Amino acid sequence: MRRLQAIEIAEGALLADIAVVFHLIAVFLPVGSSFFQLLCFVAFAVLVLRRGLYVGMMGLVVGMFIVAVVIGPHSLFPMLLEGAGGLYLGLTMKRRFSHVAIIVLGALGGALFLYCWLFLLTLFFHLSLQSFFDSIHQAEEALFPVLASSYERMGQGEMWRQTIHPQLVAASNWLITYWWLSLYLALLTILLPVVVCVYVATNTLVRWLGYEVRPFPNDRFIHRLRWLFQRLIPRKMIKKVRSRF
Repeated sequence: MRRLQAIEIAEGALLADIAVVFHLIAVFLPVGSSFFQLLCFVAFAVLVLRRGLYVGMMGLVVGMFIVAVVIGPHSLFPMLLEGAGGLYLGLTMKRRFSHVAIIVLGALGGALFLYCWLFLLTLFFHLSLQSFFDSIHQAEEALFPVLASSYERMGQGEMWRQTIHPQLVAASNWLITYWWLSLYLALLTILLPVVVCVYVATNTLVRWLGYEVRPFPNDRFIHRLRWLFQRLIPRKMIKKVRSRF
């Protein structure tokens, strides 16, 4: 641990206070809380871009302490999540990581963080994971009829009954058998679009503030996304859908 300079202490305290204000507004404001939660990410990302990761971590500790005193210990988790996400984005943008690496590592780390947190909650409060299994069965009951109807409209009903439906049933049974892995995969699937949205907004706001970071999304990323979309979905299926709708 090194001693902080006066300017680092001042900027760290200022941006930590700004993040705390945004967090309090997000907690008590009934409308638009997501926008102010996003600004917490931006505040800590700016702190890392200006003064480095160490000052950012000290600012996060200060912010968590203030939030715990003002609201209560139950608010530490969301503040830690927002602050750690901002520190991560600030560090990776400062080191000029690739966009794919930032998104993938952010989703993997965030899913692991939530995964461990859920298990701690189940241990301390004796909660049951039965709701997770029930959600899988409910998803089956809601999704399978829709998929069957869609394949019938595309003229692929036989393929649905003989190939796709049995594979989906087998996948559902696998998810229930290996629930500890499927829970993490579910969190990862949910977090991927969230990380993309947070990264896009944070990157845009940071560049508006004058910091030189790699813009996202750029033309290269959009080209890769289009290429991946074309590989995952056959062209014949796209043409059939367009002809029917």
